[in-house]
Amino acid sequence: MTAELDTNTSPPAFILVDGRRCTPSEALKKIRTERGWNTKQLGEEIGASARTVEDWEQERYTPRKPTLKLICTLL
Repeated sequence: MTAELDTNTSPPAFILVDGRRCTPSEALKKIRTERGWNTKQLGEEIGASARTVEDWEQERYTPRKPTLKLICTLL
């Protein structure tokens, strides 16, 4: 699996996952489910709380660009 920020939008609103445009919430959930992690485990990998990961996945908030880049490196 590969991932990169879609830099054609500002701020980056999409992450390209294997060439497919995903919202940050879709990409986060994809990482979590494919690795068998819960929100706490993913949060630990990216330096966020489980609650923050839940908020991102439910599109209450969007991760900042540095966090989005980190998410891409996890993929």
